[in-house]
Amino acid sequence: MRTYFVCPAPPCPNGKLHLGHVGGVYLLADMFTRFQRMAGHRAYYITGADEHGTYTLVKARKLGQPVSDVAQKHIHEILQCLRAVQITPDAFVRTSSEIHKENALAIFRELQEAGYVDVRDGVQLYCEHCDEFVADSLAVGTCPACDATTDSNLCENCGLAVQHDTLRDARHTTCGSTLGLRPIKQAVFDMPRLAQVLDKAIGQST
Repeated sequence: MRTYFVCPAPPCPNGKLHLGHVGGVYLLADMFTRFQRMAGHRAYYITGADEHGTYTLVKARKLGQPVSDVAQKHIHEILQCLRAVQITPDAFVRTSSEIHKENALAIFRELQEAGYVDVRDGVQLYCEHCDEFVADSLAVGTCPACDATTDSNLCENCGLAVQHDTLRDARHTTCGSTLGLRPIKQAVFDMPRLAQVLDKAIGQST
């Protein structure tokens, strides 16, 4: 008997799930979980809600409502969508929960103490008018690779992962102001080194 933890990416609570969400992610994960159980294995379906994404913040600002209220409303809708197709996660984790914060911080500290985290100098887009750092859907501009309109995360036209210092004509989606760059400290995973450990762990688990 094997044990499987099936963890499809948690949706951002800024609206209901659409058919692409369900069919492309959550239904496939549910099918895999059910198959492993039918084969006599232990399988746990774990997902949740990513309340730290900027999409929920943007939605809340447009509605003029607290982020927590908007998140709670859409989490209820997301769970209703899953139940409608008979998907019942064994655990539904909210990133705003204290237990999630404690676990995430514990994992980060363990990785940092083991030398897998490197703190580097970097830059991030900043709105002087609103006095806040902005990222992802909070910033919009022109893709440096294909000239399409994009946010400061991923260009949906060409697939480029957009770096903050390369986004052209960057503007704040909240107030429309032109954005500048400010220096920050970034915690970066040493992925090449971490990959070796993960490969070994995955090999031992099969």
